[in-house]
Amino acid sequence: GILHLIRLPFSGIFVGGMAIILIAMIAFFADKPYQSVLKALFLVMIIKLLISPHSPVTAYLAVAFQGFFGALLFSTIRNFKWAALIFAVVGLLESAFQKLLTLTLVFGKSLWESIDLFIAHVAKIVGGSFSGEGSLWLVGIYLFIYTIAGIIIGLFIGNLPEALAQAKERLSLPQNIVRHET
Repeated sequence: GILHLIRLPFSGIFVGGMAIILIAMIAFFADKPYQSVLKALFLVMIIKLLISPHSPVTAYLAVAFQGFFGALLFSTIRNFKWAALIFAVVGLLESAFQKLLTLTLVFGKSLWESIDLFIAHVAKIVGGSFSGEGSLWLVGIYLFIYTIAGIIIGLFIGNLPEALAQAKERLSLPQNIVRHET
């Protein structure tokens, strides 16, 4: 909610990435991934509504998509690393496309035409020319950033259970500690 409030660029990568990691870990450690992820989704939606009602409706749609898609994906694909990679990339791309769709629906085609004209103007100022669709380049770069973030997050998630198991071994206390009372 705070990131939405202060409108940081690429907040969808941070918020969505954290949600994707948490959903994947719930699915990994649950006996019934589908049911566990859906229960967590409904709790998150209720808490999100209570704590940050100022979040845009699209944020709730993104959370719902991630929850349902994660539940479905982790309950059908048995290879956790592949499921995590697919989930992260698709989850973040959904967030990116949702923002682009919202911009298009709210501002219409004139927004994209304005971006094209602005990029052509900037190119002219710096001594070049740009006759292409500047907005398509901008959208492509935007989607590329979200895709790369999804791949990085997906690879991170795929290795996270093993890293957690290794950390648990390093941090575990001896089992035979006897407590003496005086």
